[in-house]
Amino acid sequence: MRDIDFVEGEIYHIFTRGVEKRTIFEDDFDRRRFATILFYLNDASGKPARQMQNSVPTLTDSDKEPMVEILSWCFMPNHFHLLVKELKEGGISAFLHRLQVSHALYFNTKYKRSGPLFSGKFKAVHIGGDKHFTHVSRYIHLNPLELFDPMWKERGYVEDKVGAEKFLKEYKWSSLPDYLEQGTKFASLIDKSMVMEYFDNSVEDYWKFISEWINRPKSELGSESEPSSDLDLEGN
Repeated sequence: MRDIDFVEGEIYHIFTRGVEKRTIFEDDFDRRRFATILFYLNDASGKPARQMQNSVPTLTDSDKEPMVEILSWCFMPNHFHLLVKELKEGGISAFLHRLQVSHALYFNTKYKRSGPLFSGKFKAVHIGGDKHFTHVSRYIHLNPLELFDPMWKERGYVEDKVGAEKFLKEYKWSSLPDYLEQGTKFASLIDKSMVMEYFDNSVEDYWKFISEWINRPKSELGSESEPSSDLDLEGN
């Protein structure tokens, strides 16, 4: 059993990955569909899920009963991260169950495979304070750097800082573009207000918070500013 109790009104960092670290998103359609079910399956009534089409629409607001509030997200080839607030009792567990079952059925059918797609139960860490809250938001939004510079975590710094900043701003499979108000089809997935309150709703200040880690001097290696997570990500 998962050694954590979910509480209404509390915030959690959620992580799950493919079994044996296998790829869970093969192409952009897989990722767009997953973003779509993040929206439609987050409903206690289940009505939008039944109405969902096979195509990937532009997400819009609808009359839903959300189980969780999604604050940040990021999709990687073999895993994904969510920062969520539980709105209804049992909401996180029910939501993640729906997500994993729906995506596994879709993925196995599309790619003619069988068996589990995800590696057991999803992992979760309770957010314990303001610093932890903003730190995890940054950690999630920095996660795509491993696609740009696969050795950055082992090295402890990013070599091409300008390229890294450009890559993060253009990586469309995270909520960062919406935090930077770049305009995406997935803006209705998140409520960014809780995070942005810590930065006086300043896009510039939030981006500075993200990019300051990329641009930190090598002399700070191993300091508290290193963007590690409480989760046992095993390199992710």
